[in-house]
Amino acid sequence: MSITIEKTAKTVDEAIDKALSELNVSMDEADVEILETGSKGIFGLGGKDAKVRVTVKGKEEPLSFAVADQRKETESVPAPVKKAAVPTDDGEVEKIALNFLQGIFDYLKVTPDIAIERKEESLWLTMTGANLGVIIGRRGETLDSLQYLTNLVVNRKVAEKQRIILDVEGYRKTREETLRDLAEKMAGKALKMNGPLRLEPMNPHERRIIHMTLQGDERVETYSEGEEPFRRVVIKKKRHFQDK
Repeated sequence: MSITIEKTAKTVDEAIDKALSELNVSMDEADVEILETGSKGIFGLGGKDAKVRVTVKGKEEPLSFAVADQRKETESVPAPVKKAAVPTDDGEVEKIALNFLQGIFDYLKVTPDIAIERKEESLWLTMTGANLGVIIGRRGETLDSLQYLTNLVVNRKVAEKQRIILDVEGYRKTREETLRDLAEKMAGKALKMNGPLRLEPMNPHERRIIHMTLQGDERVETYSEGEEPFRRVVIKKKRHFQDK
């Protein structure tokens, strides 16, 4: 039977090293699953340690907790349930989105300034102001949920499908840079393993960033497994590198 332990540390590397040291095995003898990447918190508060689960490999290939699904990642915007005869122009879309968001802001007792910009096929609403950490939430989960609901409300009232992106103080860009760094770092870890390295569960948009970051890397391959909201990216050394 395989031996599995979980370890926490300030970084993923430290947590993995602690687990491998305790198990007295090398990276290529273990199966690593990243449960939490850890964070420095929002606006310097609420930091959290990284957490990993490491399993010593037996002679048989361990089963993954779910069937791998290599379908293409897309960030889905909900299909309109009922469309009214409203002209689809940015002014109307902004009005619907802002009217919905105002109710949320009143409830949270925040008064952000909102800059609105059309970027390619998406309408970005970027919020700035005081005490907006509550809108971001843990790893952006609150912001993602609010974005989903805003898209749902808007697309029920307009004739053409819209894609609304909500951002707070440049959080989206910072998070994307963090995920790209994570992807490259974990690819290096995966190269030292004989099996897959599983990242923590992410939303479709974040999983796509990981896939896109590593799609040109000839050493590793990526795919997703599991069901929402626990679907995650798996990074694995390509076969021709395994044979070397």
